[in-house]
Amino acid sequence: MNRRRSRCIPRTYDLQWDWVVGFLHAYRIRRHWLMRLAFSNAAFTHEGVKMPEVPVILNDDMSIVETPQRWLFNIALDRGRTRSPATWRSYAEALYDWLQTCQANGWTWNEVDEGHLRAYRNQMLYHPSSVTGRAYSRRTINGRLRRLAMF
Repeated sequence: MNRRRSRCIPRTYDLQWDWVVGFLHAYRIRRHWLMRLAFSNAAFTHEGVKMPEVPVILNDDMSIVETPQRWLFNIALDRGRTRSPATWRSYAEALYDWLQTCQANGWTWNEVDEGHLRAYRNQMLYHPSSVTGRAYSRRTINGRLRRLAMF
């Protein structure tokens, strides 16, 4: 059962920006498996406004992962509901963790069903975080699942 569909606004972005090369010298990056989560620096502008801390999901060859990136840009640049980089980061980290889980398990992220989501939830419930070494709180787990439902 294919229930996951991206709810991105079908807006066209030029996903081959020159700024990607510019911010690679100053970005903060988290690397696991083959994808990377990076954040723009002040060199990135949107409609003439500097937009540091916008999340960017990159493949191992440093190309943008298009559909998830469109959703993140919708959250950070178009939606207008939040201007907080901390909120953008939480959405990006939840999506990035999900994409990493899909990649590690051989799942295609846009062809998952409830069983995949249950396995993801159970992994967080019963195994400590590889980053902190502590168990995930139910609040963290529910927040991540809510963000994925929006995606």
